[in-house]
Amino acid sequence: MGQSIGSEWARRALISFVVAVAAIPLIPGPRADTGSNPPSWSPQEQQAFYTADQGSRIIPILWFLALNKADGSALFAADGLARYGYLANPKSAVNPWGLPVGFMVANDIAAYGGRPTLAMNCAACHTREITIEGRPVRIDGGPAIADFYGFLSDLDAAAEAVVGGGAFDDFAHRVLGAKYSAAAAVALQVEVEAWYAEYGSFMKAALPDRSWGPIRLDAFGMIFNRVSGLDLGLPQNIRNADAPVRYPFLWNASRQDKTQWNGAAENGLYTMAMGRNLGEVFKPMRNVLLPDFVNFAGRNNSANFHNLQQLETLIAKLPAPRYPLPIDPALATRGKALFVSEQCMNCHWPVPGRFKNTWKTPLTPEDTDSRMFVNAQTKIKAIAPLEGVTVPQLFGPKPLTPNSGQIDVLGTSVGNTLLEQLTLDPDGVLEAILADLRTLTIPQAKPTPRTAAIPTAGVTPQAFLQSQMRDLYRQVGLDQTGAAYEARVLNGIWAVAPYLHNGSVPNLWALLQKPADRPKKFMLGSKEFDPKNVGLDTTTSPFNFTYLATPCDMINDGNSNCGHYWGTNLSDDDKWALIEYMKQL
Repeated sequence: MGQSIGSEWARRALISFVVAVAAIPLIPGPRADTGSNPPSWSPQEQQAFYTADQGSRIIPILWFLALNKADGSALFAADGLARYGYLANPKSAVNPWGLPVGFMVANDIAAYGGRPTLAMNCAACHTREITIEGRPVRIDGGPAIADFYGFLSDLDAAAEAVVGGGAFDDFAHRVLGAKYSAAAAVALQVEVEAWYAEYGSFMKAALPDRSWGPIRLDAFGMIFNRVSGLDLGLPQNIRNADAPVRYPFLWNASRQDKTQWNGAAENGLYTMAMGRNLGEVFKPMRNVLLPDFVNFAGRNNSANFHNLQQLETLIAKLPAPRYPLPIDPALATRGKALFVSEQCMNCHWPVPGRFKNTWKTPLTPEDTDSRMFVNAQTKIKAIAPLEGVTVPQLFGPKPLTPNSGQIDVLGTSVGNTLLEQLTLDPDGVLEAILADLRTLTIPQAKPTPRTAAIPTAGVTPQAFLQSQMRDLYRQVGLDQTGAAYEARVLNGIWAVAPYLHNGSVPNLWALLQKPADRPKKFMLGSKEFDPKNVGLDTTTSPFNFTYLATPCDMINDGNSNCGHYWGTNLSDDDKWALIEYMKQL
């Protein structure tokens, strides 16, 4: 079955970063109507998305609120994290601390001795607010205009100033209040230093020198580093997370056959979504055990499986945002014909997928930046604590070896954790299984090897779940001639700039230019909508961040905006017509 994993390693603290690429069904097809966006959810449902604890654990909340900025000028949380682009969320019964959208305080025994702990969920990175003609427009499920790199690195600097500088006594007084004493301060310092020993060392090893900037982050890189490096106690597996991608939009993710920009996650069922979302929670979650199939005694897992399933179910109701300004119907009709003739619909139109209500997700090499794709193929340098543990595979078990990929370690940790959770405390895992068994249909007349492995009747929940964990994460696209990324259905595309998988093109007009003519330098992070070019204003940035694209004749470093040549040979008039049509998708 696989070897045991020591309890000391099993209780290692997991740290703070969340990029939820949640799954959300959507009715496909272009929208002919215009006007204001309808509410995505009721106010209660929206707050549930903003505040539900999915299992991340960052730092005890009293420590966080007591931290100064690294320069000592103000409390770190004084502005509600608005300087990083996170959105204010008023105090309420479900948000008693008044934390920003996607932040909450968790209370459980799985982290920091049961202290109330700062946590994040998917809404922090997947809620967008832009300004259109002077009014704010909230786009639930859109890529947040937020600087996660800045948040992580500044938190590191602020904590380092407390641990390594002369600011600890003031910090201890703020944390302990009336309970302050010399002995209590010493005990607190021991705890804070232990937390920072992991947080600081990990951030310094994983964060690249060049900021990802707003709206972008290297999610896969940070997950791999967390699971195969810090959690295994093998820092040699940690590398720079230097392949930033744009936060995906969420309103049609669960309708895709594959998710993640490189198509690495199988998709289409709630059980698959549970595995994908658990993999994302591994980024910030504390006290997770990467298990084998039998060694689950003493579990101390902070993942909230019930909330993961409830969030997945809730966001199934989320529609794509409608374009809120007038559309020229004649120009859009002309653009629709171009959308067909230029073969845009070959990759970006709903085509029935493997399961009911899913769409085929093409993975195509378009000569775009290869760094994310290449990094996802990385082999681990060492595997000692997990060597021999089984990776769930479609055609039988596959033991991890020192030559395994980081993605194999992730698949092992996700699949085996869910299988063990079903045995220990089924809650949300069983909810996902039952939801699938109630609705699962397989459309193909002749089953593929993948669908043939999916039982639909007369099976135990454990057997069904195990069938879904096979190849949940896999190395994909190796048969391609270049780096292959998912081509998504374009509903709501007007609201999700910047474009390409790595967010290197500021607007739709720039995307239709030949690569050499696309802007190589622009400001990124403005909330001001640009209705002409369909994107965000590129002349200002509240983050003071300038995007610098890598020239096409240089090595791809995660920042190239080359490739994707479709539509670039059209006349300007035809390009404007095509953009007019895409506004209403």
